[in-house]
Order: sequence, then structure tokens, then C-alpha cells
Amino acid sequence: MTFKFFPLKLIRQHWKGAPMAKRKPTKQNAWLKHFLNEGCSTTFLNATESAKRAGYLASSDESFRSIGYQNFTKLADKINTWLDEHGLSESALKIKLVSLLNARETKFFAHEGRVVDEREVEAIEVQRRTLDLAFKLKGSYAPEKHDHSGEVALPVKIDFSDLTQEERDAIRAILSRRAASAG
Repeated sequence: MTFKFFPLKLIRQHWKGAPMAKRKPTKQNAWLKHFLNEGCSTTFLNATESAKRAGYLASSDESFRSIGYQNFTKLADKINTWLDEHGLSESALKIKLVSLLNARETKFFAHEGRVVDEREVEAIEVQRRTLDLAFKLKGSYAPEKHDHSGEVALPVKIDFSDLTQEERDAIRAILSRRAASAG
């Protein structure tokens, strides 16, 4: 019986050149799979839970959060591509976000167990939660700044420069309607 030994360097070069289908899945790939798995409500778009499910070992939730954030940062291009493919491009999000500023809901008022009045009002919580989620997904929040000078820093920056003129006009129209209804 003859054994053939291959230098480790040769094996590594072969491994690096192997197609993805033959490569062993990495924890980062597993994290991305969990993060973008729409069928799992606990990990879908949740960096911390995705890190736990991907098999990372950590001693605390803070460590899992850190791993999730690092993966989110490293894989931002892949995440943004997935979001774009699912209709959540920068432009689509910006238009949707502005239109959600007009979200409304019906409030019912009861007296002695009977509805006596109903009013259509702005759906403030829907507006806030939708905006918050969208900005988080796209990484639009600036890193948290812990400044103890007493000044207030606004953490959100929105760049509309990549929108077409038609998209800008649509946003202007929505904002104009909102300003008219508020004033």
C-alpha cells in the first residue's frame, strides 16, 4: 500500500480555488442565510439572533450583538443586493418611507360597550416603526455618538441625490400634501 502526502501549501491553494459549491459553509455564510431567511421570524433581519443560530460561540448577548454587527458590516453589499432584489432598493425605500408619513388609522370610541364615534387619525406608531426599521435595514443611522457636552446630535442622514427627478417630484408632492393637511 502506498500513501501519497501532499504539501499543506498545495492543499490550501486547491481549497482556495474550489468552487463555492464544494467549499465548506462558513459561519459568516450561515449567519447571512439566517439573517435573510424570511421563514424564520426570530432570525430574519435580526443580526444578534442570526449569530446565535449560525453557531458562533459567545459568552453574552452583547458578544452576539457585536458578532452580528460585524457580519452586517462585512456583508453589507450582499445584504443590499438582496434588499434591492426584493424591491427594497434605496430609491424604493425612500419613496415608500415618505408615503408612509401619511399612514392613517381609524380609532373607535365606545361608551357602555357600544361604539359611539369613530375618527380617522394619523397612525403615528406605524409611521415611527416603519421608518425606524427601514433606516436600520439600510444602515442609514449614524454610529451612536456618546457626547456629554449637552448638545443634541441628529442620528439620521438621508441622501436623496441618487433619486431621479421624477422620484424627487413624487416626494415633494407627498410632503406638500402632508404640510397642507397639518397646517
